[in-house]
Amino acid sequence: MKMEDHLLYSLDSKGIKLTPMMEQYWSIKKLQMDKILFFRMGDFYEVFFQDAHVCAKALNITLTHRGKIEDNPIPMAGIPHHAANAYVDKLVGQGMKVAICEQVEDPALSKGIVKRAITQICTPVMPYDIDRTESSAENFLLSLKFDSKNKEHTSGWMVAIDFMHGTFRAIELKNREEILDFLELVRPKEFLNCTTYPQLDSVIEDALKNMGCLCTLIGPDGLDPKISNSDLEKIIPNFKNDSFLKQNPDLLEILRLQAFYIVATQNPTALQQIRPLKVIQKKEQLQLNAKTYYHLEILPQKNFQWNEYKQDTSLFHFMNATQTSTGTRLLREWFLSPLINKVQIEKRQNTVKHFLDSQLVDLQEVRRLLSPMRDIARILTKLSSGKISAQDLINLSQTIDYFQSLHDLLAPSLKDLNFSCELEKSEIDQLHQFSKLIHDSINEELRASIDNGNLIKIGFHGHRDELANIHLTINEKISKLEEKYRTEYQLPTLRIKSNNLNGYFIEISKGQSHKAPTNFQKVQTLTNGERFSSPELSKIEDSLVNAQEKLKKLEREIFETIKEQLFQISSLLKQMNEWISQIDAIQSLAFVALRENFVQPLLSDKKEFKVEGAWHPIIKKNLQGNFVSHNISMTTQKGLLLITGPNMAGKTTVMREAALIQFLFQIGSFVPAESATLSIADKIFCRVGAQDDIHHGQSTFMVEMSETAEILRHATKDSLILFDEIGRGTSTYDGLSIAWSLLEYLASELKSFTFFSTHYHELVELAESLPYAKNMTVKTLVDQDQIKFLYEFVEGGAKQSFGIRVAHMAGIPKEITKRAEVILHQLEQTHGINNEAKSKKSISTLTKNGAQQFELFPDLTIKNGTEKKNKHDKSDQLNQKIKSIDINHLTPMQALKKLEEIQRSL
Repeated sequence: MKMEDHLLYSLDSKGIKLTPMMEQYWSIKKLQMDKILFFRMGDFYEVFFQDAHVCAKALNITLTHRGKIEDNPIPMAGIPHHAANAYVDKLVGQGMKVAICEQVEDPALSKGIVKRAITQICTPVMPYDIDRTESSAENFLLSLKFDSKNKEHTSGWMVAIDFMHGTFRAIELKNREEILDFLELVRPKEFLNCTTYPQLDSVIEDALKNMGCLCTLIGPDGLDPKISNSDLEKIIPNFKNDSFLKQNPDLLEILRLQAFYIVATQNPTALQQIRPLKVIQKKEQLQLNAKTYYHLEILPQKNFQWNEYKQDTSLFHFMNATQTSTGTRLLREWFLSPLINKVQIEKRQNTVKHFLDSQLVDLQEVRRLLSPMRDIARILTKLSSGKISAQDLINLSQTIDYFQSLHDLLAPSLKDLNFSCELEKSEIDQLHQFSKLIHDSINEELRASIDNGNLIKIGFHGHRDELANIHLTINEKISKLEEKYRTEYQLPTLRIKSNNLNGYFIEISKGQSHKAPTNFQKVQTLTNGERFSSPELSKIEDSLVNAQEKLKKLEREIFETIKEQLFQISSLLKQMNEWISQIDAIQSLAFVALRENFVQPLLSDKKEFKVEGAWHPIIKKNLQGNFVSHNISMTTQKGLLLITGPNMAGKTTVMREAALIQFLFQIGSFVPAESATLSIADKIFCRVGAQDDIHHGQSTFMVEMSETAEILRHATKDSLILFDEIGRGTSTYDGLSIAWSLLEYLASELKSFTFFSTHYHELVELAESLPYAKNMTVKTLVDQDQIKFLYEFVEGGAKQSFGIRVAHMAGIPKEITKRAEVILHQLEQTHGINNEAKSKKSISTLTKNGAQQFELFPDLTIKNGTEKKNKHDKSDQLNQKIKSIDINHLTPMQALKKLEEIQRSL
């Protein structure tokens, strides 16, 4: 909403007098026009004007009015301040921003209207109630600065910040594909752009909308160095001397924009939580695009919600045996940035091996110590947002204690692996002292709070204890005064009581109330008696109230002092948290390797992929051990495996397990095999599965071809590629032609390690003619009409696909499968499909050293622009073919296919 459209703007500009409260409201609201303003009024947050209409609808609360300005009613809605968590985050979840305006002075001490100020801006990347968010998930704010030299604006620097956990990354993306991939994997909550930048690429804009990402526009001030440099200095100290930023002005500009926005919307102390900027170099990582991550189910599907984690069937879920939230986030980061550096891979693998050596490390003890540790990053975020609780401090103290025990257990052995904690002994002692401070000062009882006057432990602060003990002496004084009044005024039914509404009062029964002395002031009449106050009782009560207020104030001061000390050691806690996350992620890999009997792969300096007794970890787990393992071998001499065989035999499983083994190897993990020797791949590509992209008007076949084209653009000889059933989305002839040509290119030109699964058995002979290729199949046993899958991965090509038998096993009616067998026999006789003699002749003719024309179906091909002579006259052959068609047994679709076949023969 524009400020000019607001009713108060119109009234103010006309000089109409506003009430002091409305003046204060408007002075704050006009600076927050793009946000819902929650205005603190006593025990409620109230929203006015258009904000009230929005909240009433979005939150299903009552819309009412608070007075008028001239003849204009003031729309108003409100929520109790103690219930704000659910309401605010519900608005944020709907893509809105909420500005929290608090009373920043004690109403009892204020003169005139209470001072108010914005204390927090709640957005999708910084929710109001941090405890309600999923600790394992990340909430990224993203910004993109297009390359100023790229006229199409499809490349540039992307910067991502997660406030709650301090993650701060930058990555240069070279094209639209890389940008979309990054968006798919990171799935930002908010996207920041500048009004002076060119309009977003429509495809990128659509992707953000489909993710439900909030898009925020910032004016040109965010790019002005005079304004934003001071903001950037708070996030990247001494950035002006950073040579990398000087060499990348586009990155520096987008960092300025983000810094401007962050400082404007977040508490300044929140900036301390942001870790140093990490620039991601894609060339230094094993590269997988988003489609590959999802096709291979390495990560949860893009529509996955973290609250569905127990139902997740991804590799990440399988490998995630972390004990802490921070460990889970780091393991996911490893999954998103697999290694390509030999030294780094070996270091991580050796650390995993170290954790598996029971003589050096007690893995179960490591997991026991990690399990109760809390998320320090989130505790520090709550500290910076002013929402840290006493329980958070207690949890932090316990985490420090467990850290010390874990450090003592691991430090001696990890030192040799260059994996030790970076904290010095004096710094660890400093953390210990803070933990002891919490233990000595904060009361761990559930009902302990400042309001109850028992947040601070007895014995920690002398004056606090004196104030807390006043109520004990007050009780004694009350008892003596009660006895005095009974005796002096002969009122045996007199009692001195108290409640939260009236405080202390004297209660006398109905029958004796007339005997109350004149210095008793009546305060309330009851059915069975009267209530009074007295000067003596009021004096005692005043002293108690005064002591209670002093006690609350003192406990609050003590608590604030502890928070200040926590701020001072926050950098040490971040380092501690980093080490904990590293240990947790490593032990997770070790624990899974031990549980699943994984093996450490050997890293080969030459290009090879050799595994024996390999398995797909998730499928094996689902089959409860009834999994037939596989032997897979690829070398520089034979690096393309053409896999044929029937559906359900396990072709895709073999391909997927090989890719997962390569991936696990390059995150530094052990792998699911009895033995493995692997070389480092630069990229993994996967073209598996068939699906439409109806949102962008792409058919199954178009999606298949688009993904294949993308692979061919980026793959190198060091890549690992999985192709499954290329060409199935079009006609048989077209599909076979594409698969044929692609196979030749992969085996003769690209020469990457490739798994090529197909149902085109005509390609078996082609693979035999290509030196780099090798035929592989999955063993099957045929007994009459029955087929049994043995799941063994063996060398050789399948002679048939058994599709009709599989259809019969699946429950297709017998009359359909019988008819299919007749049609198949006719097709084989007519076109030579699966005819070994004709196939061999075609192969010899179509290899690159032979003729260039496609002669797999000799009767239907053209050579040198003239028709081939046939043994019989063409018209006679056509007549005979038409006469042979059994019209009574053709479906409409089959009839159309026959007609198409006849047209092709003309």
